[in-house]
Amino acid sequence: MADKYQIDEVFLDEVGFKVTDAKKRLDKIEELTGELETRVGNAIARDLSESQLDEFEEVLEKDGGDAALEWLEDAYPDYKIVVDTQFKILRAELKSKGL
Repeated sequence: MADKYQIDEVFLDEVGFKVTDAKKRLDKIEELTGELETRVGNAIARDLSESQLDEFEEVLEKDGGDAALEWLEDAYPDYKIVVDTQFKILRAELKSKGL
C-alpha cells in the first residue's frame, strides 16, 4: 500500500493511541496494518470473479506480493479507491472509539 496509507507512529498519534511503550506501539501498528489489509482484501474479493480470485492467488504464490499488487492494480482499477475508503473508515472508527 502506498505511504499515504501507512499505519505508523504518526497514525497512532492521530487516532489517539496514547501508550508510549515501544513494543506495544509496534504491536498495535502490526495489528492495524493487518486489519486494513483484511478489510481491503475482503472488499475487493467481493467484486472479483472466482477465476480472478484464482488468478490473483496464483500470481501471489508464484511471484510474490509485488507482482500480485501489480496484477491487482491492472485487474481491479478501483483498487486505490478501495484502499483509500477502507483507510479512512478505519481511521474514523479508531478516532471515534479511542484507543
